[in-house]
Amino acid sequence: MTQKYLTKALLICFLLLGSYAFAQQSNIDQRLLKRFTASELSKMQTSEPARLAYWTYYLDHSFQIMDIPTEKASGLTDLPVLAMSSANFNAFSIQLDTYQKDGATLRFQGEQRMLLVKPMKQLTEEFNTYYQSEQR
Repeated sequence: MTQKYLTKALLICFLLLGSYAFAQQSNIDQRLLKRFTASELSKMQTSEPARLAYWTYYLDHSFQIMDIPTEKASGLTDLPVLAMSSANFNAFSIQLDTYQKDGATLRFQGEQRMLLVKPMKQLTEEFNTYYQSEQR
């Protein structure tokens, strides 16, 4: 009878640990898998949570997609063109790093939409403010 309880207890522990591990893994933004492996993200989650928080923040705050105002469209024809749809854009779809030193404005090919890339200094300051407020 003792072995039966021990077996059940071990099974319950195994299930609880497995569900805990799955829950922790599911907190990771799946868009990060375009740049990092699942193993790297898991390691970041346990040993470098600030780095994981940064990259998650980066995905949502390093750029802005907006419509090109009709009255300004003729003045924005010289913008560099991105050969992709704004609907499918992910911050890791292109090397934003090349545009982030000073910030940039790019246009989506075949659309009246543009991508505004924040300067790295601004993004870093915004992240630091956000992260510090989250830690309180």
